[in-house]
Amino acid sequence: MSKPEKVTLREDLKQDVLLLGCGNMHDKRITFSEAQDGEPDVGPGSPYPKFEQYCRLHLHDIDPELKREFGKNGVPFYIHDLNVFPYPWEDEQFDEIHAYEVLEHCGSQGDGDFFFGQWNEFWRILKPGGYFMLSVPMWDAEVAWGVPDHCRVLPPGCFQFLTEEYYENIGKPGFGDYRRYLQGRYWEPIAKHESDDQLHAVLRKVPKTDD
Repeated sequence: MSKPEKVTLREDLKQDVLLLGCGNMHDKRITFSEAQDGEPDVGPGSPYPKFEQYCRLHLHDIDPELKREFGKNGVPFYIHDLNVFPYPWEDEQFDEIHAYEVLEHCGSQGDGDFFFGQWNEFWRILKPGGYFMLSVPMWDAEVAWGVPDHCRVLPPGCFQFLTEEYYENIGKPGFGDYRRYLQGRYWEPIAKHESDDQLHAVLRKVPKTDD
């Protein structure tokens, strides 16, 4: 196959991708390829550097002015407050969800109902095996709490509570049981990159089993 940067998929092969909190910038900031021999399975990956190469992009923001500017020519644009459940999308509508500098603007620190409720909504609207790609400020960076409308931090360890593997340790000291929130809606961590100021992460939706 040709290099992804030189390929654009046919329209009938393109995926449906949701960009949350799109603002004025609609660029793709996270890419990764499928696993090589001997590496852990991460699925097909998301190797294309530009959204227009491989997807039908659905835009979201809370600002109606942005919809008037960018919701033209048939581009789906949704206005919705991410603090309000349920979200206005159908079950299993998207192949990928991207949220760059968005999640820290939602909920509040220590609100477990919201934390799990939001991830359950993301799980609902993603297709089985779909990817959630995010960036948030690092918890100890000045910008994490220095921006007036930041509501919470999401340190790297918080995503473990979304994984089935974490709950294999229930009964050991320090492991709380939050399965009542998840009800089998688990995620698999795929990739993570930490810098002084920012955390990038990719999680994959794990389909429910009949067990």
